[in-house]
Amino acid sequence: MWSASPVTFVALTAIVCGPALLAQSPAAASQANQPAKVLLFDLTSHGISPATVTVAPGTYSVTVRNGISLSQLSVRLDNEALAAVMQDTIQAGKSGLQKLVQLQAGKHTLTVGTRKEWTATIVVTASAH
Repeated sequence: MWSASPVTFVALTAIVCGPALLAQSPAAASQANQPAKVLLFDLTSHGISPATVTVAPGTYSVTVRNGISLSQLSVRLDNEALAAVMQDTIQAGKSGLQKLVQLQAGKHTLTVGTRKEWTATIVVTASAH
């Protein structure tokens, strides 16, 4: 039985995924009481869907679903300064990866594996839209 905070779904099909700075600013601390939004990316043999997403700053549960059944794929989320804000691996036998991140304003890049088509751009706006 789950006892975690409620989660708000942002979309169900090609949802967004964005990076987060791990250090909490005062604005991030105030957002910490907000429920996490789900940002979903689907990995296919043709690329990542969605390829580009725009979201407001906040806490997100970034999910990458592995639709090609490859294992040991590296997943990395970088901010504009090319600093990694999330780095992990889709393990053998797993259908994907899910990580909780705090997204700050700016452009972020999600990459999976080594193929250039397995890249998505996440734009985090300065304010809600």
